[in-house]
Amino acid sequence: MPRPRKSKQGTEAQPDIPIFPDWILKLNREGQPRAQWAYGIVRRAIIEMAMPPGSSVNERQICAELGISRTPLREALLRLSDESLIKIEPNSGTFVTRIDLATVFEGHLIRRTLEREMVDLACKRMTSDAERDLDYNLHQQRHMVQMDDQRRFYELDEAFHEIITVTGASERVWRIIHSAKAQLDRVRRLAFPMPGHLETVLAEHEAIVIALKQRDPEKAVEAMEDHLGRVFDTIKLLIENKHEYLSEGAEKAYEEAVRLMRKS
Repeated sequence: MPRPRKSKQGTEAQPDIPIFPDWILKLNREGQPRAQWAYGIVRRAIIEMAMPPGSSVNERQICAELGISRTPLREALLRLSDESLIKIEPNSGTFVTRIDLATVFEGHLIRRTLEREMVDLACKRMTSDAERDLDYNLHQQRHMVQMDDQRRFYELDEAFHEIITVTGASERVWRIIHSAKAQLDRVRRLAFPMPGHLETVLAEHEAIVIALKQRDPEKAVEAMEDHLGRVFDTIKLLIENKHEYLSEGAEKAYEEAVRLMRKS
């Protein structure tokens, strides 16, 4: 725990309010290098709004809570900056970016293009092991829907798409998708508390798995397209209800993206 800071009058100030919830700090490190682990922790905190858009990044406190030095943390922050989740301003500070819809739509374009290919390839490369992994993942998703455990459902959602990508291609392709959709992930996570959202996502996942088991690429691609395309509905609701999280020009970026999608 960080030590209490002393005020200018010499009295002790209150300890810093923890940045990371306990469950984030308990995420499995699995022998990862410190920079990689710190990247995962801070990224998840940003996506979960434990570090909300526009907030300052307190490097000293993060190092204290994670028990690491500045070097691995700065390496992690540079990586997050590349993903547009963090903005490093020399002589000013480091901040969590507001959600930039232009970047969100770029991430969606990359994800949509690659995952359409991945689900098509997965149909052709399905194995009994992959089927079992998807069935077990869906079983867990159903339980999380019943429990309304949004945090765990998000993790299973990520794992679901990773299984399909790895089956269709490789872990390397999943890392590319994962990095490209960083801004998009915040939008996805903000949608989870919406009424009926988890049930809808689960039903879409089940439709994808049915098509994969039938080895029907056309049906699988169509199901994945429907699933990923609903992000536009989510963004519209965020513009109406969570505008403070978004960067300037959100409405214009949304209208432009919708116009382009209608033409494609």
